[in-house]
Amino acid sequence: MAEVSFGMELFMTRYVLTLFILGISGNSIAEIVSFSEISVDGAPDWTYSIEQSSAFAGAQGGSISIDHPAGIGSLRMMTYAAPGTVSRDRLRNLTNVPLSTTLDWQEWGDFAGYEHSYLERGFFFKQWWLSNERTLLLITYESGANESQLEIEAVETMVDSISLL
Repeated sequence: MAEVSFGMELFMTRYVLTLFILGISGNSIAEIVSFSEISVDGAPDWTYSIEQSSAFAGAQGGSISIDHPAGIGSLRMMTYAAPGTVSRDRLRNLTNVPLSTTLDWQEWGDFAGYEHSYLERGFFFKQWWLSNERTLLLITYESGANESQLEIEAVETMVDSISLL
């Protein structure tokens, strides 16, 4: 029964992440941005929007969209309070990366997990799947393939700054 429940959780997490990536509206100037259970040091002049939600039945979470002022790329983060501690194996299973691809366990701010970059249909994507005990953080950065390196340092600095509240 626990495997079925986790399978449904996995499906719902991927479903909500897909909906989340489709976009959130509303902007303001970014500095230190706090939402759900975390805070992020936003890059100067980037804009952000926050949405608090209960992504799964009774579970709390939130999402944030941080955008480059010139419209080059967008960083999207979603938090989820898992019912128990998220193991490395469970977090790896949440990725959309084939198991044949090696992902190294790394740390970013108060979180640890996996990251993966790829090009698809003229776009550059960098994704992070991070956890800190029960707090799950799913992050996607997207930009045009030709512009991918223009702001990646600022994006990585924001991800490195993530801390629990």
